[in-house]
Order: sequence, then C-alpha cells, then structure tokens
Amino acid sequence: MRAPGVDRSIGARVALHAAAAVLSLTVLLICAAAESGGVSDAWIMTMVRRHCAMCHSENPSHTMLLGQQPPKGVVLESIEDVRRFAPRIAEMVVRKKSMPFGNETAMTEADRARFAQWLAAQ
Repeated sequence: MRAPGVDRSIGARVALHAAAAVLSLTVLLICAAAESGGVSDAWIMTMVRRHCAMCHSENPSHTMLLGQQPPKGVVLESIEDVRRFAPRIAEMVVRKKSMPFGNETAMTEADRARFAQWLAAQ
C-alpha cells in the first residue's frame, strides 16, 4: 500500500505537465499568428477563393475568361501560390487596388489591410 501523499503527488505532477503542454501550445499559436500579422493562411485562402480564384485558377470560371488561361499566368490555388506571387499581389491588391478587377467582388478596405498585414509578414 502506498503512502497517502504519493497518489496526490503523481496526480499533481500529471496536472502540472498537462498545464505546461497547454501553455506551450498556446505560446506556439500566438507566435504563429504574430508572424503572419495575426492573419491566418486559412483566412488568406478564403479571400483568394472569394476575390481571385474565378480568374486566377488553372481553369478560370469567370464568364469573360472561360476556356482561356488565367490573366498574366497568375494561378492562385494554394497558399504556396499566394506566397510565390506575394510581391505582385501586394502591388495590385494593396497598393494600386486594381484587383479584383473593377472591384467586382467588393473587396473591402479592411480586407485589403488584413491582406497587407499577411503579405508584410511573408
């Protein structure tokens, strides 16, 4: 039979290790968010699908581009694609605000600002 304090000691150590693991994970998530200006890759891809993909995909679905190649060869189907074209996206979406073309998909200034934060962190 164990001493009465032994089981509590083991339980306390397990709880302490669990708390440390949760704290470590929290710190990692905060650091990852800070590195991207607090904007997630998932949010970026949501914006790309909403505002860019109809023209900038392997097979554009915009009615003006059916059966054609994407404009300027810019394909944005993955986060890696977005990173590769980041300088061009920063120029056209953030600085010139000429994309989406004619702002057909109604990209807001707040969305452009968040996109800029993410781009600056890349």
